[in-house]
Parts: sequence; C-alpha cells; structure tokens
Amino acid sequence: MTLAYLPPARSLQVQQRSLPPARNAVLRQLGQAAWQLAMRFGKRTTIHGLDKLLAAQASRTERFVWLCTFISAFLGAVYVCLILSQRYNDGNFQTVVDSTRYPVYRIAFPVITICNHNRLNWQRLPLAKQRFMANVSDVAQLKLFERIVSSFDAMSFGHFESFEQLRNEPTHQLSHINFSHVVDFMTWKCDELLTDCKWRKFPHDCCEIFSKRRSKNGLCWAFNSLETVEGKRMQLLDPLWPWRTGSAGPMSALFVRVLIQPDKHWPGRVNEKAIDVMVTEPYVWHKDPFRIPADTETTLEIEPTIYFYDNETRSVSSDQRQCVFDVSFQFSFGGIAGLFLGCSLISGMELAYFLCIEVPAFGIRELRQRLLAKRRMDTAAATPTINLRQNMPSQLEQYIMQLKVEQAAQKPTSQFQKWQRQTFAHKHVISK
Repeated sequence: MTLAYLPPARSLQVQQRSLPPARNAVLRQLGQAAWQLAMRFGKRTTIHGLDKLLAAQASRTERFVWLCTFISAFLGAVYVCLILSQRYNDGNFQTVVDSTRYPVYRIAFPVITICNHNRLNWQRLPLAKQRFMANVSDVAQLKLFERIVSSFDAMSFGHFESFEQLRNEPTHQLSHINFSHVVDFMTWKCDELLTDCKWRKFPHDCCEIFSKRRSKNGLCWAFNSLETVEGKRMQLLDPLWPWRTGSAGPMSALFVRVLIQPDKHWPGRVNEKAIDVMVTEPYVWHKDPFRIPADTETTLEIEPTIYFYDNETRSVSSDQRQCVFDVSFQFSFGGIAGLFLGCSLISGMELAYFLCIEVPAFGIRELRQRLLAKRRMDTAAATPTINLRQNMPSQLEQYIMQLKVEQAAQKPTSQFQKWQRQTFAHKHVISK
C-alpha cells in the first residue's frame, strides 16, 4: 500500500476543469429565479400586456404575441412623447388676427401708472422721525434711520443695489421698525404729484380717478385700475369702470400734469429729474417703464390692440411669449402612457419599486449565495488530498487473509465440540 500526497495546485486544476458544468448550473438556477421573480411581478402589475406576458399559464405563442404587442405599444408611446417634446422645444408661436373691425369702445382703456423717479418726498422726513422714532434720542440711530430710508428712494424691484451701503451697518438696532410703513408714509401723495386731470376733455379730480398701487418702482399712482381698493369701489359706483374711449387723437383719452417738485427730493441723490409711466393691462406689471424727463409735454399713442391666448400658448416658453402664467405648463406624458399602455402613476410606482427594490434585492441575495459557494470551493481546494493506492499485497497482508480463511473453516468444528461438552455435562447431572 502506497501513500501519495496530491498538492493543492493540481486539485485546483482538476476543479477548474469541472467548472463549466457547475457554472452552467448556476446560470440556469439564476435564470429560473429571475423568471420566478418576473412572474410574481406579472401577477400584480396593472400595466396592460405585461401581466399577460408574464402569466404562469401562458404558452409560448401567447407570450410571443403579447411581447410583440407590448413592445409596439411602448415604442408608440416613446415616439409620441418625442414628437411632443420636439414641438415643445421648438416653441412654435403663431399669432392669428381674430378681427380687424372690433369696436374700440368695447376694449377697456389700459391702466396708466405714474411714478416720480425720486420715490420719496424728503420734506416729510422730520415727521417720519417723530412718528416712527419718537422715543429715540440717539444721534447715531437717527442717522441710520435716515440712511435706510434714503435707500428706498432709488429702489426698484430686482435692483436692490441701493441697500449695499447698509452692509456693515448695525441695522439690527432698528429691526423693530416696519420700513414698509415708513415708505408708505413718505411716498408722494396724489395732490403732491398729479394735477389738472382730464378724461376725454372733461376735467376730473385726480385723486378720484387715480389710486395708490404697488408697482415695480414702488408705490405709484394708477388710473383705470381694478386691483386697488379705490378701483374696486369705482367699479361698484360706475358700471362703465374701467373707462373706455371710442375716439382717437389729442385729448381723446387721459390728460394729466405731473408735478416733479425737485426741491422736495433727497439731497444726497443727484440724478435726472423725470417720471416713469407704465401702460399695462389690469393685474400686470410693466417690465420697462417709459422715462419722461421734466419740463416736457409728451403724448403717448396707444394702439387699441388686444391679445388673447389659447391653451396651446402654455407650451411656449415665457421668454418667447413675454408673459408668465399663474399655473406652469405641464406635459400630454401620463396621458400618453395611459393611451398606449393603459398604465397610470400607480403603475409607474409599481414598476419603479420592482426595478429599484425587488431586482436589486434579488441580485444581492444571489451574489451572496455565489460568494458563499465560492468560499466553500476555495476551502475544499485548500485541504490536502490523500490518495491510498494499493499496488501488490504484502506478505503480512497475505498471512492475515490466510488466517481469516482458516478461522472461518475451523469455526463450525469448534462450535460442534462445544455443543458436545455442554450436552455431556447436562446428561451427567441428570443421571446423578
């Protein structure tokens, strides 16, 4: 008998030769497990066609038919989505003339908003200090209050550079003051800014037809407005408000004289004295007001053109249409998926849960099992293998085998002799 030791390298080579069948078995098991996972998803999905494709009782022919149907529907949905996306990105904007003979008197006259380019009446600063800082005697805080108020004199929405001077100032000392009320108190009053108002050659009190309105340039005075309290009151008192006009030419609409009063401006601001005029529809803020310098007589011509839009206008970007909707446009995609695949948001959540939760969990579980199996194989490969081989029986082995044969032949004789002795002894006992 010969003891032979086989090194691990050779045993590893032997195992590697037998890997392809094992690998095929693992892949087969992995495929079966994946198919079972897909069938479980097919039983509960609400996507039309996919449940038929993954049904357990379906034959190969049925699966093939439903696979072709599902792929066609999916490709159709993707194609339509791409078409709509291209149209949306192109932003085709078309203007159609609805009528060229529409009566002008049926179109409301636009909202005319007038602002002094210097926003505040600086002559009321002492009164503002008495009203909003009555108990303050600190000179530094009074100066800080004046600097904060002066920052509002040149402020406009989106341009707040005037507040840069307050970056390192202790403005927290005046945090208890509502400066919106301060600005409202110091802004120009109606009789301080407007006079000699006429509508269609008929004189009117400016403070009756103009109302204070928030605008891009702060608090200004607006004519024909509906968004202020005074404008809504005028609509209740006058059924023709907002007013309209059917004529054209000078003095056919609004005439107003604006008082600049440069002696009441903030002394620290050296700028061109002017007014800002905005012509808009109701509930609309003007982007770039008209700048009208002082000591001029200016006529603004307004064309009676009114624009309407349909729902398709929402597909155009705000930069192209030059206006913003209250509700942003949302893409035909959920409806397209429902049309082609019969699925909804819930179906999408089902598919997302299957792809993001169940499939990764299945992959991690299978990977863990394969790592454990590989670890067992590496452990078995590292264990020494002893191979017992017997070439020729030795003399000792032959003697042992011969002795066993002789003992087997003598066993019946010894048993018979034992039986005789026991029987003779039994008889001798009985005779006595």
